[in-house]
Amino acid sequence: MNEVNFFNTAIIFLTIILAAIEPVIAKLAYTQNITPIDLIIVKSIIGALFILPVTRCFKWVGLGNFFKLLFLSLLLLSTYFLTLSSLTHLSAVMVITILTTTPAIVGIINQALGKVRLNLKFWLGFGLCFGGIILGLNYGDIKYTLIGILQISLAVLSSTIYRIYLDKLTQDFEVRLISTYIFLINGLIILALFTPKLARLNIVSIEFGAWMGIIGVLANISFLFSLRKLGSTQISVILMVERPIVLIIAALILKEALNLPAILGIVMVLFGIKLAKVETIKRENQT
Repeated sequence: MNEVNFFNTAIIFLTIILAAIEPVIAKLAYTQNITPIDLIIVKSIIGALFILPVTRCFKWVGLGNFFKLLFLSLLLLSTYFLTLSSLTHLSAVMVITILTTTPAIVGIINQALGKVRLNLKFWLGFGLCFGGIILGLNYGDIKYTLIGILQISLAVLSSTIYRIYLDKLTQDFEVRLISTYIFLINGLIILALFTPKLARLNIVSIEFGAWMGIIGVLANISFLFSLRKLGSTQISVILMVERPIVLIIAALILKEALNLPAILGIVMVLFGIKLAKVETIKRENQT
């Protein structure tokens, strides 16, 4: 039993670390004048090439199940593209602020579906997390447009549906098989859309995108394991610690300063996650 608990804890910890490392790599890439779309192209193709050697899991699931997994893949791609597109109309502060509402929306929908019960401690904990993340942001340069707000709102919606839909699929399919289909489908879609652009990619874009593809594969697999264990609401709350960890890693690697509000925000997020426990309803009967 202790070995099982240690394994689950290790997977959740790995999910958090990998989720935090990817944005730092993206930040490093942007300092080299690499565009977000170039990163997504390389990341998706490398992820598609890398997924099978990692999962070593593939079988035909039937046409009906394939369309379920295709829908899941499209949700993930939609979240990526909508978020990137919104950044051309909104400041990063606005994007992060709106994305941070995702765990609350996931929780509200799961409560409506009868999967969880959200008590006062959950909302107090979420409030601490949300406030801590907002506290660590730099509000010196705020810009927004209606189209940008619409795009990032749709990104939150697609991310929410993706996480809730995964609750069901991780009970019906092996985690490794889901990841395999997601990355193979996404890689094929990117190839179909952006093949002419491949010849114009430089070596630096390929290097950074390759690292993001490899980390993205590992992060997705560990995320699915964690979600299957904890459910989409709880893992969404736990992953709110990603932003503070990004700040810490950026301070260590990119030499970005950690000011007092950011440090206080990190402490608030950690306390909030500990407080925001989700009461699962009859999850044992759903597995």
